[in-house]
Amino acid sequence: ILFGLLSYVDYTRAPVREKIHPNLVPQIAPITYNRHHPMNCAEHPDKDILKKQVEAWSAKAKYLSCYPYAYNLAEVSAPCPFLTKWGIDLPILFKNKCAFWQPETTCNFETTMPALYLGMRLSWNSDQQPEIIFKNLFKNFYGSASAPMETYWHIIDDAWINAKEYSGGGFGYLKIFTPKVMREARLTLDQAQQVCATPMEYRRVEMANESFSLLERLIQIKWDLVRGKFNKLAQDAELWRGAAFYLADKYQPQYCFGRSYGASLFRVIYFDTFFNKPFQDSARIYKEFNIIDAPIRNWKYQQDPSATDGNEKKKKPKYRIALGENLGWMNPDFDDSKWKTTDVGTETWSRIGFHHYLGLLWYRSKVTIPKIPSGKQVILWIPSTDGSVKLFVNGKLMKFTNKKGKTEDTASGYCTPFSYDITTVVKPGKENQITILANRSFMNEVGTGGLQAPPVICIKK
Repeated sequence: ILFGLLSYVDYTRAPVREKIHPNLVPQIAPITYNRHHPMNCAEHPDKDILKKQVEAWSAKAKYLSCYPYAYNLAEVSAPCPFLTKWGIDLPILFKNKCAFWQPETTCNFETTMPALYLGMRLSWNSDQQPEIIFKNLFKNFYGSASAPMETYWHIIDDAWINAKEYSGGGFGYLKIFTPKVMREARLTLDQAQQVCATPMEYRRVEMANESFSLLERLIQIKWDLVRGKFNKLAQDAELWRGAAFYLADKYQPQYCFGRSYGASLFRVIYFDTFFNKPFQDSARIYKEFNIIDAPIRNWKYQQDPSATDGNEKKKKPKYRIALGENLGWMNPDFDDSKWKTTDVGTETWSRIGFHHYLGLLWYRSKVTIPKIPSGKQVILWIPSTDGSVKLFVNGKLMKFTNKKGKTEDTASGYCTPFSYDITTVVKPGKENQITILANRSFMNEVGTGGLQAPPVICIKK
């Protein structure tokens, strides 16, 4: 009789002193580690900690079990073949006594089929070469279209690996699925459809094509939010949801597009949780306001001097005291010339070096506001944040009014839009200092924080 011992995330590591009974099987479930990068990726914020954990358990136990996640964390609609990741990780696992291979999937053969097939093959014979398995799969599955489809899957896989974006969800997608990547993948899929020789080959290519088309829709509406194109954003978001449901129902017999029998559609749940609130609120902004220039994408940023790694044993206050306030970091004349710059429309905290950071981060940007007609309201709209934010305009703290009509110094709400009335403090026809203090006060699995979409200044119509 064997008993499983769950080694979940990074909470359970191999014992230093105690021996493991031979009937105990540690099961590694690395939900937060290197989600779409291999476990030996030196550039990843986690580096090789998962590999060390595997090796440490292997040195102590007779057998290992691995419960990996066969999809991207918290966004499961994008193609994600794991050619590099599983091609490296699986041989490492099987060399370290992994006798039980139990990946979690979401009925996602259309996005992760190459890796799922590789896992089944290597779990029976770990001496095989992943590259040969992949080549045989593409040849036998796609037939006449094997060459362009092999190229397609490598384009997608290289995008995940080369982007140096380590957050989960779809927050880093504009850095992963760049216009160049999307263009090359589309041309390759179109070529594959043209060379299909049988109806079955075409159907198999078409499934990949429909999966990629769903990604094209998602990338487009994410760019529309970043660029301030709000006229059809809410409508297009609903069309994406409709397409996701349609494809799930169409491909239910093939266990693709997330629909198993009676199961919830996680790709839509994730979409609604992380993205849809700003998309839907943009319709209100477009209807009631005129946007001043473009969304504010480029911001200077700096950790607050009270920066903490979040590992203190004492209980944290809901909002830490920001030493930057005492130093005047919100004032227009503060010198931020040595601060780094980030594009909050495309870059996550994970990408700019704050993957694990819990604490305060300052953003500063200057915006020239045109003359405002008398009696017109001016607002600053923040589409999405991770954690709490405080807003300063020209050095003055702006109060946030919540849905109950109560004013607060901070606005809190995960991936939720906030609107601030800044009419009384802006200087029309002049340069205005916008400062935002973001507080990531709780750890999530996706490596995000602070501003997750560019703020917009608007004038009431």
